[in-house]
Order: sequence, then C-alpha cells, then structure tokens
Amino acid sequence: MKNFRIIASILFMLCIAGTTLAQDKTGKIYVIRRTGINGSAVNFRLYLDGELICKMKNKSYSMHDITAGEHTISVVAGGLPDNRNKIPVKFTVISGKSNYFMINSGNELSCMEITQSAAEPMIARSVQVTDCLGAK
Repeated sequence: MKNFRIIASILFMLCIAGTTLAQDKTGKIYVIRRTGINGSAVNFRLYLDGELICKMKNKSYSMHDITAGEHTISVVAGGLPDNRNKIPVKFTVISGKSNYFMINSGNELSCMEITQSAAEPMIARSVQVTDCLGAK
C-alpha cells in the first residue's frame, strides 16, 4: 500500500511537470525595418495575431518570444489612417527556433519572412527596439 502511494505521488508530479514544460515551449521572431527613405518619418505598427506588439522606427528591429504554433503577423503605417486591409502573413513557430521577418514598404506595405542568413546583416546594421509599446 505504501509503495502504491509513492508511485502515485511520483506519477502525479511527473504529470504536473509535463504540462508545465508543454506550456513553456516558445520560439523567437525577429522583425526588421529597413525601409530606406520611403516612409522613414512614420512609425510602423506591428501586429501579432491581431494584437499590437510593437511600434517601430526606420533602421530598427525587435525580438519577441512567442508560443510555439501557428501565428499571423502584419504591419500598418502610423500617422494618417490607411483604410486598406493588410493581409497578415501566416507562419509557424517551432520551439527553440527563430523566424525572421522584414517590413517591405514598396507599393504595398507588407511583412515578409526571410532567411536567417539574409536577416543577420540587416540586424547588425539596425538598432534593437526594447520598449516596443513606449511603456516607461
């Protein structure tokens, strides 16, 4: 009987530890804004799954830890309202891995996924945004 209680207690603790570890699975996303002179005076607003996560100036990047799984990312220009619908980019975050995105402001403002090798030189020439929402 005593052995049963010990084994039951151990199994219970393992179940609790397993659910805690499952909730802690995160990955990173890096978002880089290097849009040149086009729109450089305007802050861009970055949305993850429809929720504002960062306001970015030109020549900057932000890094975010997010849960593993399916997500969407989109960007809109600050300042004057823009009624055009922005199409979010769907992507998958894998635990312990990083995803890289670049804000593109050509004819249409968008966010596109890029490779790590393309992102690293741009990150090196950019300033990290650590206070994304301006809460000081």
